[in-house]
Amino acid sequence: MNYLSNNSHEREYDNNDGIVMTRGERFFKVWDFMIGDFKLEKTELLVYSIIFGMYRNYCDAFTGSREYLARWTSASERSVAAALKSLEEKKLIEKEYRQYGMIRKAIYRVNTRLLPTCEMFKLENINRDANDKERQKKRRKELGLDD
Repeated sequence: MNYLSNNSHEREYDNNDGIVMTRGERFFKVWDFMIGDFKLEKTELLVYSIIFGMYRNYCDAFTGSREYLARWTSASERSVAAALKSLEEKKLIEKEYRQYGMIRKAIYRVNTRLLPTCEMFKLENINRDANDKERQKKRRKELGLDD
C-alpha cells in the first residue's frame, strides 16, 4: 500500500471509538511529565501517550487492540503487551474487562490520581475552547444563523 499517494489524506479511517477522522487528523501527544515524572521509555511511552490521548480528548478509556497499538508505536504486539503490563504494574493505567456477547475485551483507563496538576492542561483547555468557539462561529455564519 502506498501511504504517500495523492489521495491518502482523503481516505477515512474509523478509530477505536467510532469517530471517523481523515488520515491527517490522527495523532497523539507525548507530554513532558510522561518522561520527567513517570520516566517512561520507548514503547511504554508511546502506548501510554495513546491511552492518555483517549482520556484527554474523549474522557474515555482505550478500547483498541494490541495490534492497533503495535501499528502506531512501530513495535511488535509482544512489546506492546510488555508495555501494557509494565504500565499496569506502575499503576499508571488500570485494566478492566467488558463482555460483548461471547467476546471479552480488555479496556485500559488512565489512573487520573497519578496525573500531575499543572498549568499546561489548563492552558490547553483554554486554547481548545477558544478554537471551538471560532469553529462554531464560522459554522453559524456559513449556515446563515449569524448576521
